[in-house]
Formats: sequence, structure tokens, C-alpha cells
Amino acid sequence: MGEITRIARCTQCGVEISDDQIGAVEPAPCPACGSIGRTISLLVSERLELHDSIQGKVRNAPGKKGVTKEFFAGDQMRNSKGDWIEKQRLIDKENDRYLETVRDKKTGEVIHHCEEPLSAHREHGSAKFKKPNENAS
Repeated sequence: MGEITRIARCTQCGVEISDDQIGAVEPAPCPACGSIGRTISLLVSERLELHDSIQGKVRNAPGKKGVTKEFFAGDQMRNSKGDWIEKQRLIDKENDRYLETVRDKKTGEVIHHCEEPLSAHREHGSAKFKKPNENAS
């Protein structure tokens, strides 16, 4: 959320005038030069954060079917807390490897680390087993 700062100065000599004189019907004269002219400045500041990431897939040679590797590296919004995390993930089907490291973006603390054979990577994230729908007919 942005911040706005209002500054009043004497138009004649540039001395800063107290905020309580801004908008007065008959402003008090400038304590330095006696002028009643005022120049009002508004300073607006805003904070901007940039986050980046890259992800991709490596496919088999032409004529062969399927994806051999998937990767993700960069920043990601953590839905559970609404903060930013740094994630590195590699899914390597050719070499039966799963690697994922998640760090807190502010502290650098490792939140999650998993390195195991891809064939053993079960019941995590999208690999979780779905519960049967109790209302299904």
C-alpha cells in the first residue's frame, strides 16, 4: 500500500510551513519572509516486488513419445500463508530421480527437502491418492 506525504513551503523563500497552515482561509505569514504564498508538494511512494521463475519439460527425441524431464526454479506464492517461497524441483524420468527443495524467501530456511527415486515418490502433491467421493452414485 502506498504512502502520501504532503509538504508546504513558502512560495517566496522556500521555508517549510507547518501542516496546520495548509488550506487556512487567512494563512499566517511565513515566519522567515512574511509572504502568504504557499507551494504544496505531494510525494507518493509505492513498493514494488518482482518475482521470477522458469519451468519446462524435456521431451524424447523426435519419433519417441513422452517427457523425460520436468523442472521448476524460482519464486512461488505459498497459498497456505500468502508469502513467497523459493522452489527448485527436478523430475527426471530417465534416471528415476525426484528432487525438490523449498526455502523461505525471507530467511533462507529450508521448509521442505525431498530427494528420492521417482518410483518411490508417492502420495505427495499431485501424486496423492484421491479419496473416493462418498456421494457418488
